[in-house]
This record gives sequence, structure tokens and C-alpha cells, in this order.
Amino acid sequence: MNSLSFFFSDILNKERLSWVLAACNGRVMPAFFFAGNAALAWMHDNRLQELATRSIRASTDQDGQSSSRQFWTDVIRSFSPVFPVNEAIDGSPRFGFLLLDGPYQSHAAVHAMSVLNRARDANLVPDLFMYLDGVHAAHAFQRPTTFMNIADAIQRLVRSTGDARPRSQLLACSRCATARGYASVPFDENNTKSSHAIPEVDFVNLNNIIEHFQSPWGILSTGCAIARREAVAGTNQKVALNILACHPPYGTEHAYGAISMAMAAAMNHDMPTNLIFIEDGVLCVSGLYRNGVEDQLYNIQEIIESAQDESLLRVIACKQSMDLRGLCPMKSLGHVAEISLDMLGGLLLQGSASATITRTFIF
Repeated sequence: MNSLSFFFSDILNKERLSWVLAACNGRVMPAFFFAGNAALAWMHDNRLQELATRSIRASTDQDGQSSSRQFWTDVIRSFSPVFPVNEAIDGSPRFGFLLLDGPYQSHAAVHAMSVLNRARDANLVPDLFMYLDGVHAAHAFQRPTTFMNIADAIQRLVRSTGDARPRSQLLACSRCATARGYASVPFDENNTKSSHAIPEVDFVNLNNIIEHFQSPWGILSTGCAIARREAVAGTNQKVALNILACHPPYGTEHAYGAISMAMAAAMNHDMPTNLIFIEDGVLCVSGLYRNGVEDQLYNIQEIIESAQDESLLRVIACKQSMDLRGLCPMKSLGHVAEISLDMLGGLLLQGSASATITRTFIF
């Protein structure tokens, strides 16, 4: 039996819910989980309710504050394998969270702690992967007055797992951390610690994080999905990756981070990967961007163009998002294919022909 599950904890806008529902229309009935701001919007925003004209399976945390243990239990169950598999990194069932946002401007870190503590209670090994501003969750000197102390929460999680089970993987992207001032001494294979961070966290190359995406275990993010095709227990699981770039090219690091992760997954890990520009992300592949000689800013289109010969990376733009904004892809980016919402639904359900598991992360 095929399954498809979505998780949203960020603000859920009308455009996003519109393409999600349209892409899934007529396919397997997906399960939706809404936490935090997404839960509050789903329950109270008439614009979203008007879109849900058909019956869908939707669960929310009861108060929009991520406190429901049953809610997180249901999320873990929906995102985890339904049978024992033999491909864990150390042979133990795990559950992870890819954290893209800093701890206090966003509630994403609170959601991460909620689900990882519940995973520990379910005898799963909890893992935390920190990327972009998510690396700030590891800062050693956090002193919030009206918020959960995320660094303390990470340390309590590690202590509570004890020595009887395999070690949690608490990994932060070293490039992102170096840019943000965490590297008093350059990070490398022999130096993965920072004097500015809690000692439980290792700062590693992005590839060390991506290799965990090839496992069959559930990994959440602020916006994500996982699809599983029926397979014989104990057989090898083939994982495909969808990275949805939803932000404009500049102003935040989201678009650059999405492209970097997609390219690394395809080129360094042989993962079939779809880099999909959707919502405001289509601005990355429309228009012509030129950087001045003295600019230290990357040119997003040059990066996209450099990946055109990579066989395992497909670069795609959502036609609905293009049409909504009156845009079209740049001719110089001839390898960028436009797809319909129906084709997008196919990729969400199966990212490549050989995939039995398809992960989708929304940037």
C-alpha cells in the first residue's frame, strides 16, 4: 500500500495549501499534520477552509502550541516505516528533524524538541540536523526569558536517552556555522566542536547530514512530506529527494540553501533529486540577474546553470506558480522544465522510478 504524509508547522498560506491539494487530487489519500501557526491557520482561517472541499485526513495539535503527546505520536507513526528494515546507520530505529530556522524568531525548534522527545519515548533514537539559521539552536549561551531554552532542551534530550541505546546524531552544517561566527578554529574532520556551542553538537560538512536522508527513517522539517511505496520487508530501500524552493533568490538564504542541498544530494550521494521552484521560488529562474564586479553575493542563476549536466538532478519550475506571477523561465536556463500540478503530485508520491521512499523538504 502506498502512503503519503505531510507535516506543516509554519504559517500556511492559501497558495501552498492550494497546490498541495491539487497535486494530490485523485491520488492516494494523504495524511496532513498541522502544528503551531499552521494548525491555528487551518482551524480558523476561512480562506483555507474554502479550499478543503473534499474529505482529507487532517490532525492538529490541540492548542496550537505543540503540547499534545498523542499528536506527535501520530506524526511519528505516519512518517516511520511500517515494517522492520535493515538499513539504519547503526541498526537502530531512528527519527530526525531538519531544523532550518533559528530558535527564537520561529517555533520550529520547539516543534523539533517536542517530536524528538516523543520519539525517544517510543524507543527511537532522536536525531537533530541543523542547517541555515537552524545552527543557532546549538549556541551555548542562550538566555531566553519567555521561551523554551533550546540549548538546554537539546542537552536534556541527550541525557535522557542514556547510554543503553545508540548515540543521537546532533549535526550542524559547518559552512552555515562558520558564516555565523561559530568557528574560532576552522572546522574539519578532526575539529567538529565550537567553543560557542554546546558540546553535544558536531559541526560537519553538509554531506554528513545528507547521508542520513538515505536511511528509511522518518525526518521532519518545518514543511515536509514523505511517501512510501509498498516493498518487501528487509529489501533495500531506494530513497529519492524533493527539495522545494519557495523563497525569492535573495533576501534570505533559503533559495541558496535549497539549491546547495539538492546539488550535494545528487552529485555526492547519488540520490535521485528534484529541485522544484514553486511559489515565490520561481523568481530564481525568471528574469536575468547580474552581479557587480565588486559584489560578494552569489549569482543564483549561475549556480543553477552549473548543475545542468548532472544526470541525477532534475531542475523544475511549477507552471502554476509561474502563471500566477506572469513569469516564464529564462531561455538561458534551458534545462529547467515546467511541470503541471498533476506532474508535481507524481513527484511527491514517487521522486524517481526506482524510489520506494520519497522525502520532500520545503524551503
